[in-house]
Amino acid sequence: MDWESIRTREKKIYKGILFCKFEHKMEILLSPHYYRNNNVHNADDFRALDCISTIREIGDLFRIKSLEKWQIINIEYGLNFVLSNYGKELVVFAEYWKKTPFRYDTELAYSKKSYVVKKNGAANTYKIIKLYCKHSQFPEYCERDTIRIEIKSKQSKYMERIGLAHLGHLLDSKPYLLMKQELIQLSRELLILDQKTGFENLSLRETRKLKEYLNTHTWYTSLQKSTNEFYKKKQRYFNLLNITGRNIHYGLQKRVTQKMDFLCNVEFEKGLNSTALSKNEKGLNSSNNIIGISTPLGNSFSKCKVTDIYLEHEGAGAIYIRTTTLRFLQKKQPEIFQQLRLDLLPANKNKHPKYEKDLISHMAKQVRNRYYNAKRKGQGGLLKQYKNQIAAKKNFNTIRNSGHM
Repeated sequence: MDWESIRTREKKIYKGILFCKFEHKMEILLSPHYYRNNNVHNADDFRALDCISTIREIGDLFRIKSLEKWQIINIEYGLNFVLSNYGKELVVFAEYWKKTPFRYDTELAYSKKSYVVKKNGAANTYKIIKLYCKHSQFPEYCERDTIRIEIKSKQSKYMERIGLAHLGHLLDSKPYLLMKQELIQLSRELLILDQKTGFENLSLRETRKLKEYLNTHTWYTSLQKSTNEFYKKKQRYFNLLNITGRNIHYGLQKRVTQKMDFLCNVEFEKGLNSTALSKNEKGLNSSNNIIGISTPLGNSFSKCKVTDIYLEHEGAGAIYIRTTTLRFLQKKQPEIFQQLRLDLLPANKNKHPKYEKDLISHMAKQVRNRYYNAKRKGQGGLLKQYKNQIAAKKNFNTIRNSGHM
């Protein structure tokens, strides 16, 4: 047997599609997303219906009558999303997928991979997680804080799990819905050591504990102990982040879920759009702008559970307003700030609080306390007497007269 001739392969490229000819087979490397963008980038949004349309177009281009005869041997799919103020930082802070550490990817800036290592030291190709800052790769085609998260596999066992055995399956809805579930679940399995988090709402003991959890050695040590030690520490870490009012994990999960709901929308899930969009229909309901940049979906800011004020000045995953928002109100919206102060500290006449370093810290702590007190009483942290938004300046007098905020 001529091993040299078997290892030699001939390559041809057509419209970004790579054809590799072996002795007894031909492999085709294809990215539908790149193909749609003329092989320039994959930084914009690419919906499930866009992929179906592209696969059909490619099938027609090469006159493929039976897509079922083309076996899928490798899959890589992902999601582009914007997480404000956490572009490169999210990649840097991400430490674990489940209990598997992230490793720096030397081939791409601000990029990490997570995969199980086999006994011989090689990577297990069943499931590889990739996380990187897309803006570093294509700054002209996406927002500054655009991140991409990917799942890659080279094993048929995983392909079967998401309903992909051959090219024809990419014309069905089931694989896309399974990939959607996989990406949402992945966002729940990450451990991010958020070095941007604050400590102002924590006691001294809680502060020391949170600093301990932000140390990578803490997690490595926990893996050397009992099976459940890692997950116990993870839950305690999340609880401390919740007390600070900013848990980046929840912000990430919410953002990924929002984006996946858009890419695989309700109509698609119900099977109402069983046929792919034509070229002229692409982008009618897309979040892309005219140059194909991946953008945030509308107003992605959530509201404070206590005051109903938008959390646009807080970090990802914020649950209620903190000192940053309060300082903004004090400077830009003094009327609303004063009314908020009267509601939060009715007995305090702008004096220096006894147990807090300043008025802002005192108000922030009151917001935090009201949230958790309401939550303990089964109200979910929502205090209905607060109905104010920063933008509703014209209603300020009405709110003030009613005694509510």
